[in-house]
Amino acid sequence: MSILIKGMQMPKNCNECPIEQLYGRDCETAKCPITKNLDSAYRVSQARMFSCPLVELPPHGRLIDADDLDNITIRMEKIPLSEEWVLTGFDAPTIIEAEKGEE
Repeated sequence: MSILIKGMQMPKNCNECPIEQLYGRDCETAKCPITKNLDSAYRVSQARMFSCPLVELPPHGRLIDADDLDNITIRMEKIPLSEEWVLTGFDAPTIIEAEKGEE
């Protein structure tokens, strides 16, 4: 299972990471509390540790569980004076809400 921290932007390096922990005599060593990896060089570099577990979500609308599509209600309407039908909506539980501007 994973977690989502709403509003958190992807840090460019460990120094910008809000979950980074510092330790050592001069608090210059970065320690990732998730991976337990240590590396002070990444605090000032422009990169994240190779083992960084953070994953950036791209801009998105409402995210649903596609594996649950067999259990949803689909609404279709017939186009007047036509033999065609159009999808007018479906009810699927939202897993992650749409980001602002992506509704």
